[in-house]
Amino acid sequence: MNVMNIKGIKRDYSVYLILLAWFVTVMSVVISFSVRKVVAYDPFGDLIYQSSNTDFEKEISEALESMNIGPGTMLHVVSDKPCFCDDMTNKYSEALYEKLEESGFTYKKAALMKGDQLSRYIVSTPTVITVGHDGRLKYLGPYATGLGCFTGDTDIEGIYAASIDNELPGPIVNAENVGCYCQG
Repeated sequence: MNVMNIKGIKRDYSVYLILLAWFVTVMSVVISFSVRKVVAYDPFGDLIYQSSNTDFEKEISEALESMNIGPGTMLHVVSDKPCFCDDMTNKYSEALYEKLEESGFTYKKAALMKGDQLSRYIVSTPTVITVGHDGRLKYLGPYATGLGCFTGDTDIEGIYAASIDNELPGPIVNAENVGCYCQG
């Protein structure tokens, strides 16, 4: 009888060992995938460099006008290819739009494609661009930093405040971030 109990205990431990091994494997895959997706939003500093140009706001406005993006619009820019990081910002996009909608903003979504006018400025998605009711570019940059739903940090309140502020001397170009972004 004691032999049966010992065998039963060994079986119970083997189930726990299998579950532990499965858990460690799954977590390793998730962490490995997440770490590979953490990249710089503007890896070569192109957006920061271009935003220092005195015609930057005018050029972005012309690109947006060619896409029928008018005053009082929030533009959610995603990759033209499936990308995990684009999906991770849906909750941020919805939260921001809920706030902006109360201030009379409309919502549009666009896929960033190589060769289009916006791709000259934006190298990473997801990106949010807001154009104030005064027709001026208010915000251009990511919704969040970090690993999206795992450790992501967002500034929805800051983006909202910039979008409705008619006293800003120029747009907020938020390009110095590291997080879950799609590139290429």
